[in-house]
Amino acid sequence: MSQEPLRVGLLLERMEVSRDEYESLRRILSDHPVDLTIVAVSNREDISWGSADYNNPIVYLLTELLKNRPWVLVEADFRIGKLLEDQACTRLEKEVWGKKNVSELLDYHNADIVEYDLESTEGTPQYEVRGEVVDQFRENADVIVNFEHGILDGDILEATTYGVLSFHASDIRKYRGRPPHVWQYINNEPFVGNTIQQLTPVLDGGKPALIKHQEISPTDTWWDLKYNVSGMQAEMYSAVIGQILGADFDPDTLDSLGTLTHSSDKQRWSVVARILGKNWTRRVKRGIASALGGSTAE
Repeated sequence: MSQEPLRVGLLLERMEVSRDEYESLRRILSDHPVDLTIVAVSNREDISWGSADYNNPIVYLLTELLKNRPWVLVEADFRIGKLLEDQACTRLEKEVWGKKNVSELLDYHNADIVEYDLESTEGTPQYEVRGEVVDQFRENADVIVNFEHGILDGDILEATTYGVLSFHASDIRKYRGRPPHVWQYINNEPFVGNTIQQLTPVLDGGKPALIKHQEISPTDTWWDLKYNVSGMQAEMYSAVIGQILGADFDPDTLDSLGTLTHSSDKQRWSVVARILGKNWTRRVKRGIASALGGSTAE
């Protein structure tokens, strides 16, 4: 007896998504017997998560420094890395970063494409999906895959049998919020974690469906780490969909949650100095080891 396809709904900010998100959807659709039944796209026009104007890098650099936002120096380090032909920087730009349109993945799925309203919840940093789309998910999907970068709350979280699945770039048992992976890197931790969680109203405090770790090599720069963790999101989403299809999906509430940090925390001069210090220490050691034909291990 053939298995009924899992009905998957997709929550998007735009039809263009990150390459990691695109690959995640591609893996879900190609690895498993699923039907993509509904694709909901935000009708907001003011979405600007993580956007920045790089048209004039000197003006951007000076403007950010005048605003006391030193993370721009880490971004400048990436540009320098490219000039130095740093493989990780080159690969990140060519293979990982940038946007792709999910439309081409929809060709073999008769998904309804709808718009939704995203409204802020008064007194909180969270947003609720409003309108008929919640009922559409309830009627036509078994699970929702979330590529909406706002912090979700409200009826959408319980609209489907398996809830809303969302990727968080840290092990939420230790780190919640943003920025991803910074603390593990500067604190010389042996690995970074990533989580696929079934969302709850608690900020980055959902029920983990899967947590996986990636080793941080003693020779990794920040850009090596960013490249090495790319691809984990797609692998993890596919694994969790496999859990659902295999009747092995049983996320549970955690007894304790990790420290909650914020994007603004990366703007500390001490954080930036430690990242740049580690980057350049490791680059210099690599250069010396390469010249001597020896090992780069610390």
